[in-house]
Amino acid sequence: MHLLLGVAPSAVITYVSPLFPGCVSDKAVVEKSELLKVFKPGDLILADKGFFIQKIVPEGVSVNIPPFLNHGKFSKSEVKVTKNIAKCRIHVERANARLKDFQVLSFIPPYLKCYAEKIVKLCAALVNQSYRIP
Repeated sequence: MHLLLGVAPSAVITYVSPLFPGCVSDKAVVEKSELLKVFKPGDLILADKGFFIQKIVPEGVSVNIPPFLNHGKFSKSEVKVTKNIAKCRIHVERANARLKDFQVLSFIPPYLKCYAEKIVKLCAALVNQSYRIP
């Protein structure tokens, strides 16, 4: 199962996509989730390396992806960009880690599959309720 999380700069989970079964690309999940409909010009999407959605985002919305290491080391500007992205990315990683703490998400029994999406959304809500700003 694949899903897409939206995480605010405050580390609050703001969006949980529907669940997508099987082998589906990140781009397809983004397109099918309809998350892109909520973005406005001037908004910024922080994405991971290999998350190629630049061509499908609405006009005026930026996609910020860490640079790839091409020649053995980053240039000074790439180092700066990478550090800035890492400062924001830590919130996404923390949200993911807190969500993964719910053991029920590691294996949802077949008889509960019909509730899987609700279970994930409930866990995300519990993460948001229990989160303390560091």
